[in-house]
Amino acid sequence: MTSDINISLLPKTLQEIAQEIGISDTLKLVRHYGGTSVYIPRKLKVGHELIAVLGIDSATKICEKFGGYDRIEIPKAQMLTLELRNIEILNDKKVLSRSKVARKYGLTERQISKILHRNKHPQVIEQPALF
Repeated sequence: MTSDINISLLPKTLQEIAQEIGISDTLKLVRHYGGTSVYIPRKLKVGHELIAVLGIDSATKICEKFGGYDRIEIPKAQMLTLELRNIEILNDKKVLSRSKVARKYGLTERQISKILHRNKHPQVIEQPALF
Protein backbone atom coordinates (compact mmCIF):
# COMPACT_ATOMS: atom_id res chain seq x y z
CA MET A 1 0.00 0.00 0.00
CA THR A 2 2.89 2.39 0.63
CA SER A 3 3.73 2.28 -3.07
CA ASP A 4 0.37 3.99 -3.73
CA ILE A 5 1.30 7.01 -1.62
CA ASN A 6 1.82 10.35 -3.28
CA ILE A 7 4.92 11.74 -1.54
CA SER A 8 3.79 15.30 -2.25
CA LEU A 9 1.05 14.76 0.36
CA LEU A 10 3.76 14.68 3.02
CA PRO A 11 4.80 17.89 4.74
CA LYS A 12 8.35 19.00 3.88
CA THR A 13 9.81 17.64 7.13
CA LEU A 14 8.38 14.20 6.46
CA GLN A 15 9.58 14.27 2.86
CA GLU A 16 13.12 14.77 4.16
CA ILE A 17 12.72 11.98 6.69
CA ALA A 18 11.27 9.66 4.04
CA GLN A 19 14.34 10.20 1.88
CA GLU A 20 16.47 8.87 4.75
CA ILE A 21 14.37 6.02 6.15
CA GLY A 22 11.77 5.28 3.48
CA ILE A 23 8.03 5.91 3.35
CA SER A 24 7.03 2.85 5.35
CA ASP A 25 9.11 3.80 8.39
CA THR A 26 8.12 7.45 8.02
CA LEU A 27 4.50 6.36 8.36
CA LYS A 28 5.41 4.47 11.54
CA LEU A 29 6.94 7.67 12.86
CA VAL A 30 3.76 9.64 12.01
CA ARG A 31 1.50 7.05 13.64
CA HIS A 32 3.54 7.09 16.82
CA TYR A 33 4.60 10.74 17.16
CA GLY A 34 2.33 12.67 14.76
CA GLY A 35 1.35 16.07 16.11
CA THR A 36 4.16 16.20 18.66
CA SER A 37 7.78 17.23 18.81
CA VAL A 38 10.49 14.63 19.36
CA TYR A 39 14.08 14.90 20.49
CA ILE A 40 16.32 12.86 18.20
CA PRO A 41 19.60 12.00 19.95
CA ARG A 42 22.94 12.07 18.15
CA LYS A 43 23.70 8.58 19.40
CA LEU A 44 21.14 5.89 20.09
CA LYS A 45 21.22 4.11 23.38
CA VAL A 46 20.00 0.55 23.82
CA GLY A 47 16.27 0.51 24.51
CA HIS A 48 15.57 3.96 23.03
CA GLU A 49 11.94 4.39 21.98
CA LEU A 50 12.92 5.12 18.37
CA ILE A 51 14.31 1.58 18.07
CA ALA A 52 10.99 0.13 19.17
CA VAL A 53 9.09 2.34 16.70
CA LEU A 54 11.38 2.14 13.65
CA GLY A 55 13.81 -0.70 14.16
CA ILE A 56 17.55 -0.30 14.67
CA ASP A 57 18.48 0.52 11.04
CA SER A 58 16.02 3.36 10.50
CA ALA A 59 16.46 4.68 14.04
CA THR A 60 20.22 4.87 13.45
CA LYS A 61 19.75 6.63 10.08
CA ILE A 62 17.39 9.22 11.53
CA CYS A 63 19.79 9.92 14.40
CA GLU A 64 22.73 10.33 12.02
CA LYS A 65 20.82 12.82 9.85
CA PHE A 66 18.68 14.73 12.38
CA GLY A 67 20.21 13.94 15.76
CA GLY A 68 21.29 16.57 18.25
CA TYR A 69 18.91 19.34 17.20
CA ASP A 70 16.60 20.82 19.77
CA ARG A 71 13.39 18.97 18.83
CA ILE A 72 11.81 17.93 15.53
CA GLU A 73 8.12 18.51 14.91
CA ILE A 74 6.48 15.40 13.50
CA PRO A 75 3.38 16.58 11.63
CA LYS A 76 0.12 14.65 11.80
CA ALA A 77 0.07 14.55 8.01
CA GLN A 78 -3.70 14.68 7.76
CA MET A 79 -3.75 14.75 3.94
CA LEU A 80 -1.67 11.59 3.90
CA THR A 81 -3.83 9.95 6.56
CA LEU A 82 -6.97 10.68 4.51
CA GLU A 83 -5.32 9.38 1.34
CA LEU A 84 -4.35 6.13 3.09
CA ARG A 85 -7.87 5.77 4.47
CA ASN A 86 -9.32 6.31 1.01
CA ILE A 87 -7.01 3.66 -0.46
CA GLU A 88 -8.21 1.23 2.23
CA ILE A 89 -11.83 2.14 1.42
CA LEU A 90 -11.24 1.42 -2.28
CA ASN A 91 -9.77 -1.96 -1.41
CA ASP A 92 -12.53 -2.80 1.07
CA LYS A 93 -15.23 -1.83 -1.42
CA LYS A 94 -14.05 -4.67 -3.65
CA VAL A 95 -15.31 -7.20 -1.08
CA LEU A 96 -17.75 -5.29 1.17
CA SER A 97 -21.01 -3.48 0.56
CA ARG A 98 -21.11 0.30 0.68
CA SER A 99 -23.00 0.27 3.98
CA LYS A 100 -20.47 -2.10 5.60
CA VAL A 101 -17.58 0.06 4.43
CA ALA A 102 -19.34 3.15 5.80
CA ARG A 103 -19.81 1.51 9.20
CA LYS A 104 -16.23 0.26 9.29
CA TYR A 105 -14.82 3.77 8.81
CA GLY A 106 -17.50 5.70 10.69
CA LEU A 107 -18.62 7.50 7.54
CA THR A 108 -21.92 7.85 5.74
CA GLU A 109 -22.75 5.93 2.58
CA ARG A 110 -22.81 9.27 0.76
CA GLN A 111 -19.24 9.99 1.88
CA ILE A 112 -18.16 6.54 0.66
CA SER A 113 -19.84 7.24 -2.68
CA LYS A 114 -17.97 10.55 -3.01
CA ILE A 115 -14.65 8.88 -2.22
CA LEU A 116 -15.32 6.14 -4.76
CA HIS A 117 -16.40 8.68 -7.38
CA ARG A 118 -13.34 10.91 -6.83
CA ASN A 119 -11.03 7.96 -7.29
CA LYS A 120 -12.78 6.81 -10.48
CA HIS A 121 -12.54 10.33 -11.88
CA PRO A 122 -9.44 11.98 -10.36
CA GLN A 123 -9.25 15.72 -10.77
CA VAL A 124 -6.52 16.88 -13.09
CA ILE A 125 -5.02 20.16 -12.01
CA GLU A 126 -3.28 21.86 -14.87
CA GLN A 127 -0.52 24.25 -14.05
CA PRO A 128 -0.65 27.47 -16.05
CA ALA A 129 2.28 28.28 -18.29
CA LEU A 130 4.84 30.59 -16.71
CA PHE A 131 5.79 32.36 -19.92
